Amino acid sequence: MTGRALGDPSHLFQNVDISEIAKSRLVIFGEVHAAPTVVAVQHEVQKHMINHVSASPQSAKLHVVMEHFSLEMQTMLNRYLNSEIDLSTLTKEYHDIGTEGHDVDAYKEVLEFARENPQRCILHGGFIPRTYARTLMRDGVEVALTAAKEKNYVENTEECESTDEHYRFFESLLTGKDPQDFDRPLSDQFRRMLPAQVLKDASMAHTVNQLISSPSSAEDRILVLCGNGHMGYGHGVPERIFKRHPTLKSEATSVYSRPTLLDVDESEGGLVLPEDMSKVLHGALGAAEFCLMYQDTQAVKEAAAEAEAARIKEETSKAYDGVGSTAHLTGDIKKAVRIMRSLGYSDDEIAYVGTDAYNYQGVGHPHSHAKIQRGEVVLDLGSGLGVDSIIASGYVGEEGRVCGVDISEEEVKHATLRAHERGANVRFIHGDLEQLPIPDSCIDVVISNGAFCLVPNKRRGFEEAYRVLKPGGRMVVCTSTVKEDLPEDIKWPVCMQVFVKLKELEPMVKDIGFEGVVIDASDSLMSVEVEEEEEELVVVEEEEKDRLAILVDRVERMKKKEDDEVDSVDSVNSEGKDVRGRKRVHGGSNSKDFEHLGNFDMNELCARVVVIGRKPGGGDVVSKCPY
Repeated sequence: MTGRALGDPSHLFQNVDISEIAKSRLVIFGEVHAAPTVVAVQHEVQKHMINHVSASPQSAKLHVVMEHFSLEMQTMLNRYLNSEIDLSTLTKEYHDIGTEGHDVDAYKEVLEFARENPQRCILHGGFIPRTYARTLMRDGVEVALTAAKEKNYVENTEECESTDEHYRFFESLLTGKDPQDFDRPLSDQFRRMLPAQVLKDASMAHTVNQLISSPSSAEDRILVLCGNGHMGYGHGVPERIFKRHPTLKSEATSVYSRPTLLDVDESEGGLVLPEDMSKVLHGALGAAEFCLMYQDTQAVKEAAAEAEAARIKEETSKAYDGVGSTAHLTGDIKKAVRIMRSLGYSDDEIAYVGTDAYNYQGVGHPHSHAKIQRGEVVLDLGSGLGVDSIIASGYVGEEGRVCGVDISEEEVKHATLRAHERGANVRFIHGDLEQLPIPDSCIDVVISNGAFCLVPNKRRGFEEAYRVLKPGGRMVVCTSTVKEDLPEDIKWPVCMQVFVKLKELEPMVKDIGFEGVVIDASDSLMSVEVEEEEEELVVVEEEEKDRLAILVDRVERMKKKEDDEVDSVDSVNSEGKDVRGRKRVHGGSNSKDFEHLGNFDMNELCARVVVIGRKPGGGDVVSKCPY
């Protein structure tokens, strides 16, 4: 494998790499979608390959097979190549069809160059329409394959089978785990999703195989543009091409793209690679013959944001794993009930939860807005220890289903055990809210209670909620926000650092596509009064160092004796455990790290809100939730 790190794509053009790559009869170029540097290099490869084609007989052509367009869009592409429509019309018609969702404008150079050379450069839609993947998830592999074969979108012998090595790579795309850690046991968490990925691979490989098998193809060349996930380590598209045409492997080249934060100085005799990049370049199998490492301003920003997000997620997961490991211990049920009532939970809901109430985690009451109906499929994002999921299971009844997703494996284990012990129709899975292990368009209602407080990329989280909802499905997210930017010279808890700005919520959710968007701030105070049995008032203040629970902090006690009693119950030791041994992520106002927060009025800085929205449509083809 050859690695090149780029600050400017023109730097690569001075090297022999482009020329070497372009000599190949088949180039499979894996990409990070719409990255400007990657597209620029793809365009250079395209130009060099067309030069080779031009030196061949007049009938020779360069075929550019693009993941970004479905096979059903071929007529539209042909009209574009024939100058019947321009790029703006192509883009408009593409988005009107709406099935693929790529940023077509980002590939302007590739598209326009083909249009300028219509006799030599042919554009091809490469992927089966996404609706077939949804059919596969809803009705099964056999149904989807039968429909695809009728359209000649895949080989007649295709079965959508895959190897464990391919699954390991696929799992790594969803989890960030090392695809070459062969000592790591494989989970089955994402196996139901892999056939949908393979179906796309199979359709693109079939398109390429048909071009290769064409009688006039001897001098033709093929440039395949697809995501890294469809070609990395030889899986997916290349696997099926070389199975059909094994001798072509010696005439093919693959490129794997990867953003990097490296400061490039090749004059010093080579590159110093970070550990994860080193695995891509020098691993046992190798992601591709060439690995294009690129650096641009946007990549630097995104990589820095991803690194910070990974840190927050790791910290969050570790903290709540501790909570989950002690969740079986008895908590303060009376206090939990008072908190839930103060947030709007009905006595029936609290009674249905029963003793699980002391594991309540949340900042609001999503059920009053969600209006969950019998028989519906509900997804609880950031389900924690499972209280809201259990309540939802009561609403959907035996005919419906509830799935909870959480980043903490220990909390998922506890919630799963409790659901089994209760006989509840709830399934809990470990996952990332920014990359849900859930198929498209299979959920009736998405609820979330506090989890979005700690989602680093809020837009991505809401986009995932939109993706999994059925047309006409609804979303109710209880979360905390900041009213303005927090002062930079103050140490803030992790969750407050990633709180979304209140004024940004509504336009962001609308831009994603939700209709009927409401940001309900009718109960926005971070402090709510909760009446104890003795009619004494306690302030429940959400300092939000985490999204686990509303923190119950005492403010005034009428008697010193009562004050001491409360201290003995609410305080935590050096290990973060209360007197019952239950792990808490923090100690509220007793936390020395954040004692200074007592100088701030949280109601001035922050606000609790409920984000309500609906996915447009209704009655469309939807997927079946596998959970």
